Amino acid sequence: MAAVYYLGSKEVETKKGDRLVCFLLCHDSYRSPVVRDFWLDDASEVAETVRGLMPGCAVICSTVFGNERALAQIAENPDSDIPLLDLTAFLDTSIN
Repeated sequence: MAAVYYLGSKEVETKKGDRLVCFLLCHDSYRSPVVRDFWLDDASEVAETVRGLMPGCAVICSTVFGNERALAQIAENPDSDIPLLDLTAFLDTSIN
């Protein structure tokens, strides 16, 4: 099984209320890398967990049974063999 990485998240206001968009680097059915986004209710337990994750860390996650677009749970992967992605170049938004 390939590693899944948490890339970051952002707060979004919608007509249905506040949401937290979570971005994960994973793989598609052809085993090619893909970035998937999950829209979470801002006040949900999963959203609170996402806010505590560091961008670039490996995660263990699962989707809602029968709904691949909804994230049911997420947690940092405790396996020490999986490296941390260095995303500092993407996090630097200063103008040089």
